[in-house]
Amino acid sequence: KAELYDAVLAHVFGGLREQLEQALESDDDALVAVERAVGTWVDAVGRRPSIAKLLLREVADAGRDRGPALLPHLEPFFAVVESFLARHRADPRLGRAPVGPAHVASTIAGSTVFFVAALVPLVPNVGFDPLNESHLRRHRDEVLNILRLLLGVGGAELSAPSEPANGGRDGP
Repeated sequence: KAELYDAVLAHVFGGLREQLEQALESDDDALVAVERAVGTWVDAVGRRPSIAKLLLREVADAGRDRGPALLPHLEPFFAVVESFLARHRADPRLGRAPVGPAHVASTIAGSTVFFVAALVPLVPNVGFDPLNESHLRRHRDEVLNILRLLLGVGGAELSAPSEPANGGRDGP
């Protein structure tokens, strides 16, 4: 049972890591690449809300004596970010961020996980569907604004609100 669960985690988070890696490596401009990666994250979780639910479950089930089963599958994400930061170390725009990469990542990931997986169960009677394309698009734009604040850059330095990373297509 544990091996099957580990295989599921490897499949889900391995695919997501590949998407984020591609987004971060696909552009020479560091800030545009970061914005593209954040859009990719929001779109991926919007298409597969099970990602957000797995993250919540893993964190909630972790105890002091053991880390989440997901931990080994997150380490490659850190390697991707470290590689990206190493390649763009000379970019002065990244150096003015008032917070570190862990703060940025937890804010972006946490807000999206909560938006997709926790909001409706906590307030079920408001008739809100976070997976609705317009709600998800607004969330993506707000997360990008938060990203700009956390990085200490003005909105003009990053691209305008984006289309979904999947070109607006529904489905996985």
